[in-house]
Amino acid sequence: MKRVSKVVCGAGKELQLVVLNHLQPAVEIIGFRMGELRGLSRWRSRYLGIGLDETLVDNAVEKAGMLLVQVERFIRVLSSVVQQFANFFSWLLKCIKQLMSEPSDQLLTYNRFV
Repeated sequence: MKRVSKVVCGAGKELQLVVLNHLQPAVEIIGFRMGELRGLSRWRSRYLGIGLDETLVDNAVEKAGMLLVQVERFIRVLSSVVQQFANFFSWLLKCIKQLMSEPSDQLLTYNRFV
């Protein structure tokens, strides 16, 4: 049970690290670059000819912002779930230790004459 606990909690912590070190920075960069595109899309005389439409870019910026919000929400939920798993396995190990330490004479013996 201890190994399962370590594996599950370790997987959760590794997932947290991947999200914090890779996914969140990438989404922040996407949001920043989309903001730059928004600024360029407002320069209609130069960039409208290549299809950089302001309303489409505004929609894309909004979606990039929503993606960032969802990643931050995922980080909070993931942190909470990892903590809940750690608490669950701690509780489970305590229960197993208590059950293992109880004397077995508390079990009723089988009486075949009753």
